[in-house]
Amino acid sequence: MYLTEEEKKAIEKLSNERGTTQSNIIREAIEHYLEEVTLEKKRDHLMAAAGMWKDKENIPCS
Repeated sequence: MYLTEEEKKAIEKLSNERGTTQSNIIREAIEHYLEEVTLEKKRDHLMAAAGMWKDKENIPCS
């Protein structure tokens, strides 16, 4: 993986502040990103489904 000098310095600073490894900082960032992407996809699917049954008359209310 190639990082810019700025990215390397930021990761090094974070790892020093948190007392953890740079690898752990990168793993946490990837995990956070993947969680966000998953939530975004779920949100998109819910929004696409919203109102899809609103014009159906043969669906019981309860």
